[in-house]
Amino acid sequence: MVNVRVIPCLLLQDWGIRKSVCFSDHVYIGSPINAARVFSRFQADELIVLDIEAGREGRGPDLRVIQEMAEETTMPMTVGGGVRTIEHIFGLMQAGADRITLNTAAIENPSLIEQAASMFGSQCVVVSIDAKRHDSGEYEVFIDGGKRPTGLDPVACAVRAQERGAGEILLTAIDRDGTMQGYDTSLIRSVC
Repeated sequence: MVNVRVIPCLLLQDWGIRKSVCFSDHVYIGSPINAARVFSRFQADELIVLDIEAGREGRGPDLRVIQEMAEETTMPMTVGGGVRTIEHIFGLMQAGADRITLNTAAIENPSLIEQAASMFGSQCVVVSIDAKRHDSGEYEVFIDGGKRPTGLDPVACAVRAQERGAGEILLTAIDRDGTMQGYDTSLIRSVC
């Protein structure tokens, strides 16, 4: 029997939680501190927090928000968004993150996966892969918040991330984000 884990994923922007549709139309839906408190109370297995402004603003995730969220939870917290250096990762760990997520940096600087896995352990390194399905049926990896195509295949990216030391893959189908259509099982199957 498969053990089900509940892992909410929160998009953080300007001290607020946002809901998106296909990685756009970000609408404010609440406080990240309250969300962390509620998910902790209802015993979610883990919490993923992605600062969707950090990369665009050239910074790592907001450590003050992460620290406040960590103080409200008993569950492990995975944090990403703008993580590009070992210093960003170290700061996040000190702020209360249990794991970090690399997306754009995993493509532009894949040696960061190896460095992070070596310093913090593979179990702390999650590589986030955002993929979009083209009319041809082929998938392509996008970075920079789903804005920039890479020409890369998500399966190849996942394999390379694992070979470099990533402990987990956070796979997102851009076309299904926020649409309430469920998971893209063909994408998931291909990467698995």
